[in-house]
Amino acid sequence: MVAQTLEQRSLERIERSRVLLTLSGARLTREEAELRRKLARQGRQQAAVDRASAESRRKQGAARPEPAALAERSRLLRQQSLATLAALAANEEEVARVHEDLAARHPAGREEYLRIAEHARTAARRTRETLRSFAT
Repeated sequence: MVAQTLEQRSLERIERSRVLLTLSGARLTREEAELRRKLARQGRQQAAVDRASAESRRKQGAARPEPAALAERSRLLRQQSLATLAALAANEEEVARVHEDLAARHPAGREEYLRIAEHARTAARRTRETLRSFAT
């Protein structure tokens, strides 16, 4: 009887081990399938990143103008800047003249008009200095 009981217990343990092995195998199969899905998703995401990167490189390559065109654009912008600075200096001088004229015609506001005229002349002087340094 003891041998039979021992044999039965061994058979039951073997059967339980087989069931656990089957369950473990099923779990492993599910985990492998999940891993394959993750790898496939990562592959698709990487392909999308690669496509976007390639498109960006194509756009950057196409967007680069010729050095001669850049140099010409720089020269034109410099000329425009110089003309703008000269116009600003002339405008500030005109503002100063107008306010000096106003100071002469309206003695009540003379001090304020002269202060504004002096401020405009200072701005014109600084603009001309900038113009000189920018022109060289």
